[in-house]
Amino acid sequence: IVVFTACLWGEIRGGKLEEIAAVGCVIRNRRNTGRWGDTYKAVLLFPKQFSCFNPGDPNEAKARDPNHSEGLVGRLAWRRCQAIAQVVMDDLLPDNTRGATHYLTPEAVERVSWDNKMMVTAIMGGHIFLR
Repeated sequence: IVVFTACLWGEIRGGKLEEIAAVGCVIRNRRNTGRWGDTYKAVLLFPKQFSCFNPGDPNEAKARDPNHSEGLVGRLAWRRCQAIAQVVMDDLLPDNTRGATHYLTPEAVERVSWDNKMMVTAIMGGHIFLR
């Protein structure tokens, strides 16, 4: 659960609950396909998939040690992400992404070459969810 929580925290800690849950669902959907691995840890640490685990990403150090910065707000966000990670891992959270295996921001759409092969399944906050 620690790696799952760290990913949610590093990727979308400032998002609304439904957005954090949606990223959690993407992670679960990826695990269910087996394409990125058959465990949550394998999916989460698959190279170049979640930017918070990419070497050199500004959130990498923060995701690996959320208590070193952002004080009380960061710790509260960690607890919120931890609760969502647990509910997703226990398979108690309905998929609010309709099967998405990817998400990105509108700004990233211009930089991604594979997006035209994918179907948008949901838009929440500043994120587009695709499968």
